[in-house]
Amino acid sequence: MQKIKNVVIVFVLITFIFSMIQIIYAASSIEAVVQQSEQEERNIFNAKYTKYTQGAQSSQNIKTLMTEIRTSNTLYENHQVAVKGVGSSPEELEIKIDTQKQYTVVLEYGQNGYVTAVVVEEYVQLSYNPNNQVNQNNQTQINIVTNVSQNKDIPPEEKDLPDAGKETGVIFIAIVLAAAAITYLKYKRIEI
Repeated sequence: MQKIKNVVIVFVLITFIFSMIQIIYAASSIEAVVQQSEQEERNIFNAKYTKYTQGAQSSQNIKTLMTEIRTSNTLYENHQVAVKGVGSSPEELEIKIDTQKQYTVVLEYGQNGYVTAVVVEEYVQLSYNPNNQVNQNNQTQINIVTNVSQNKDIPPEEKDLPDAGKETGVIFIAIVLAAAAITYLKYKRIEI
């Protein structure tokens, strides 16, 4: 009778250890899914703005961008996007936009990886000068773009850590729990 009792205790302890391993592994899997979901949400939010950073933009594209910012700021209270450069607000920028000119868009990112500001500047096309001299307006535009790009925050890169670290943690906890169970059995002097 004592042997059956001992076997039942060992079986219960092994089942408990296995259940704990499953719980820990499930928790780490849920965390990975949550992180992936947050990254996808951030990418969707930022995509509304990154499409405007490719080359010179027409005044109509800039007006569309300002509408996008106003809509986004209304919908996402936690992720407000500021306007810098030609105007300090979407409304002011739309008034100052010249339909005959093109514009460049530079994005600034916060520590959380979301776009926090859109910098709109007048686009000045650089021209080739055979004397290797850049005219003053072009040099000013180069300085503006250089200063803006040096001051902006770069979105944090997502570093995908291998799951091996999580599995190693689960294995370590399983070994600790197994050692605790064996110690308990020896302490109680239960023979298997």
